[in-house]
Amino acid sequence: MKLKGGSAQCVTIATESSVKEMVLPGAYAILSPALIGMLVGPACLAGMLAGAIASGCMLGIMMSNAGGAWDNSKKYVEIECQRRADLPEGSKENPHNQGFNTVKKNAEGAEKLTSSDGTVVTWVDKSKPSYDLKGKHGKLEFNFIPKHTLHHDACVVGDTVGDPFKDTSGPALNILIKLMSMIALTIAPLMEGNGTYEDWGYGLIPLGLCIVATVIASMWAGGVLDEADVGDKEEKKEDEQDEEKDVDEMMQDSVANNEISEAYAAAHADATPLINM
Repeated sequence: MKLKGGSAQCVTIATESSVKEMVLPGAYAILSPALIGMLVGPACLAGMLAGAIASGCMLGIMMSNAGGAWDNSKKYVEIECQRRADLPEGSKENPHNQGFNTVKKNAEGAEKLTSSDGTVVTWVDKSKPSYDLKGKHGKLEFNFIPKHTLHHDACVVGDTVGDPFKDTSGPALNILIKLMSMIALTIAPLMEGNGTYEDWGYGLIPLGLCIVATVIASMWAGGVLDEADVGDKEEKKEDEQDEEKDVDEMMQDSVANNEISEAYAAAHADATPLINM
């Protein structure tokens, strides 16, 4: 079923998917300290927390730095790497080719560019930036990268990934480390004086809860690519009505075609003896 596009539906899909897919990681974060601490022992739990802190810290710093770099690359291209309209055309900071690769008139993908005064005509290929240098403070520091090219599109993709990297995924690791540490401190009295694999039977309880949560979450959430139940109900009804109308029209056309075929066959059968006579 086709639904009309809209930002509200996109937000609904993203929100529902994110909420569903956070249930299982949250359950693992809460149950894993109890699972390791009770099933194996306090020493193993201490090692797990140390590993979570070390790996989470490095991964969080990487996400923050990488996300910031991706995010700023788009701003760099859209601000520093564009032409300056306040300078005369044809200068190094405001070339006639507008930052695209200059080609011959009959070349594949050639597009015509005319200067604002109409005196200069340039043929360019807008799929390929020329990387002409742009001067700043008397120095050639930046390359022209026009918008809507492959290079700019790549920066837009980087910005799309970089924002959640530096704003959500990276800081969320700090919450994960704190949550696991607080759960470990909460259950610490239950493990006081326990050795390795002592009272391991109690560890089967959080293990069973992890298995149950995994099964339930898999059945409820499914996958990201599963069909999302979004959209206005009225629009769905309209689409269903349109489909029914299309089916009715097709049936009517089919019946009409059959009647025409039968009439033609009957007329042809009546005309055959006359021809033979």
